[in-house]
Amino acid sequence: MKKNGRFPGGDTGHLIAMLLMMVVWSVDSFWLNWTTFASEVISAPVCLTIAIPIWILAGILFKTSQITTTDSRNPDGLIRTGLFKSIRQPVFWAMMLGCLGLVLTSLSLAALSVWLLIIYFNNWQICWYILPEQYQR
Repeated sequence: MKKNGRFPGGDTGHLIAMLLMMVVWSVDSFWLNWTTFASEVISAPVCLTIAIPIWILAGILFKTSQITTTDSRNPDGLIRTGLFKSIRQPVFWAMMLGCLGLVLTSLSLAALSVWLLIIYFNNWQICWYILPEQYQR
């Protein structure tokens, strides 16, 4: 079921899920406003005060993961140094933090639901396909 230690279609699934997240967030935040009622109670400056540091952290995660991967071209196994020592998928989590910042700007519950489904999908992949093989070695 796996190819090269990765779940087949996992990256494609993440990209499709992120596209869905962006569509749901855009439609709910700027057009329908079905689940953005919390933004009437919580002001935009408060939301941005929380979202901006999250976006900065996402940028740091993304940039740091790029430095780590370019320093070790064609590694013999899993990269276990730098940021990858603590986080297995820093680029994915940078994308997720960026999307969380978007969710916080409009407080869209629909976008938050899609965001949580993406995290569930990722954890399902790890628990059922990636970790069992690593423990068999």
